[in-house]
Amino acid sequence: MSEITVKYEMDPEHEKLLKENNVMLKELIKSRRTPLSDIMISSKQLRKEWGISAKTEYTYRQKGILKGTKIGNRWNYLVSDIIALLGDPHNSIDAHE
Repeated sequence: MSEITVKYEMDPEHEKLLKENNVMLKELIKSRRTPLSDIMISSKQLRKEWGISAKTEYTYRQKGILKGTKIGNRWNYLVSDIIALLGDPHNSIDAHE
């Protein structure tokens, strides 16, 4: 079976509206993302991702180097605070400084 291709030329006015709608949609999607400053991770995730010990985590928290929030019986941290202190674990330059 052969395919039939239909080419449709859009008039300039509709093409312009379509492009504007695509731009607005992309901006809306981008604005719906959770900012890094609002993402929290558990102490277990912190230790796993950044490769620090429980003792180091405790020391940072006790000395006020890293601010934590206790939710229930677990400590949680803002990812932005961790990156500011320890760097990005997925960026080899930050991880080894």
